[in-house]
Amino acid sequence: MDFAIGLSLANGISGEINRIVGDFRRLDGVTDEIMNKLSTFKNISIAGGLLAGAGIKGLQATADALGECISEAEKLQSAQVTLEIKTFGNDLLDQTKLPQIKAEMEEINDMAMDISLNTVFNSQEITESMTSLVKGGMSKEMVQNGGAEANAYFAQINGVNAISTADATVKFAAGFQLEEDQVKDSLNLITKYADASTSDALAIQQNIGNTAGSAMSVWRGRDNMQIAEETIQLVAATKYTAGDEASAATYVRNFLDQAGKTTFTDPQTKMMEQAGWLQDGKSIFIDYNTGMLKNASELEKILEDTAEKMDAVEFNNLVDIFFGDRGKKTAQALAQKGGATDLAVLKAGADREFFSYYV
Repeated sequence: MDFAIGLSLANGISGEINRIVGDFRRLDGVTDEIMNKLSTFKNISIAGGLLAGAGIKGLQATADALGECISEAEKLQSAQVTLEIKTFGNDLLDQTKLPQIKAEMEEINDMAMDISLNTVFNSQEITESMTSLVKGGMSKEMVQNGGAEANAYFAQINGVNAISTADATVKFAAGFQLEEDQVKDSLNLITKYADASTSDALAIQQNIGNTAGSAMSVWRGRDNMQIAEETIQLVAATKYTAGDEASAATYVRNFLDQAGKTTFTDPQTKMMEQAGWLQDGKSIFIDYNTGMLKNASELEKILEDTAEKMDAVEFNNLVDIFFGDRGKKTAQALAQKGGATDLAVLKAGADREFFSYYV
């Protein structure tokens, strides 16, 4: 409530009393009694610091609160100015563009207020997270059309500040080339798959951007959301064998890079022939109708079938030679049919989380 007063002071400093009272109406938990008290302050005088009609005790109590509120309003104003500079840059030097910039900033500031009213973050924190998104390279349009909101909800779910997740949100969205309306859904997928496994959603979000480039390359031409979901699945599965999400993301990247290759060393070729991974001299991991890597479920089926035909020592030697010391961790996870690392099991668990984590 104190912060809302501070925000209202910033909004109503020119005497827009209706705007001040209106701000309070947007807050959850504001009772009719509180609104009636606020409505009595028809003759608020910001200049001079008086609240006529409040009485001596009321004036003192309100004055004490206003000291803190003014300080909060100043912090918010500073955050808004920083966001404006980062968003519009040199356009602020063009006098002809200032009216349009002012109008757009009003929309952005109102949006920050709306997000803050639906999350645990105040408007200053949301504004600062927007600045981080813009600094990271997210377009103003994406920030406004879902990026800032998705980032805030994801941060709230994971119990961290919205600023701390902003950089990874930018990398995630850019890495998978997501559209504005896909950012929220894709972050939702991270949370669902984390809940369906032993993974931590925040840790996946912070590291999966390092895998996105490889995934988009080997699966080029497929739907971006499908690519994002299958990459999340692979990281969640690999976490069981990797031990942590940062390592898992690295191992998945190495796995995809190697699986997507069409030329091999002599030792690799020999092992592939023995395992039945070559058909007419070509890797069975590649879909030659598209020239791209087969999807994650198809790769998993190949590895499961191979593991069933070999003893553990032979299989581990095969994936070590073919996928390397890192990529083999993902291969080993996928080969465990029906277990916690099985992609179908993970997807079933994620699908049970049928509700959206975001309003």
